[in-house]
Amino acid sequence: MKNIGRKEESERVMNKMKTRCQVLYNYRYLIKQLVTKDIKLKYRRSFLGYVWSVLNPLMVMVVMYLVFSKMFRFNIDNYSAYLIIGQTLFTFMTEATNQAIFSITGNGPLLKKVYVPKYVFTLSKVTSSLVNLVFSLGAMIIVFVITKVQFSWAMPFFPGYFNGSIYFQPWSWLVFGGGSCILQRYTVYL
Repeated sequence: MKNIGRKEESERVMNKMKTRCQVLYNYRYLIKQLVTKDIKLKYRRSFLGYVWSVLNPLMVMVVMYLVFSKMFRFNIDNYSAYLIIGQTLFTFMTEATNQAIFSITGNGPLLKKVYVPKYVFTLSKVTSSLVNLVFSLGAMIIVFVITKVQFSWAMPFFPGYFNGSIYFQPWSWLVFGGGSCILQRYTVYL
């Protein structure tokens, strides 16, 4: 008797997930437009444009390399490669989380005019951060080539490490993005 209840519960959950995926699929063009808008707005008045997404991680990595490697005399093989990997992943996480938190209140006027599921805005902000991550991977490849990192059979699986963090984070983005709408008006100035 308990197994029948569990089976019905799992079917109900699966139907709910299918419905949400269908709604998300229906709003795919809106998500694409929002991501395109975010990318264009980020680089609208930038002299370097999209090149800045590659130069910024490189310059930060060079400064951190000089400070920690030369001033503190750390002798770690491929330290700059480790540094750019960690910095790229950390930058993606912080950017995606910060944008997801403010995604719903930032699009408040659109939400008041038309019905759109709120998670569409959170997903679009995270996707635009993912596009910036792809640009930053160019900087990572440049560092790998310059520092002559020995490529191994595990390198093609490297994007899988990012996928693990990408699949882990959406829950926090949705919770913080949707749950913090009330409190963020009061805490944004702290």
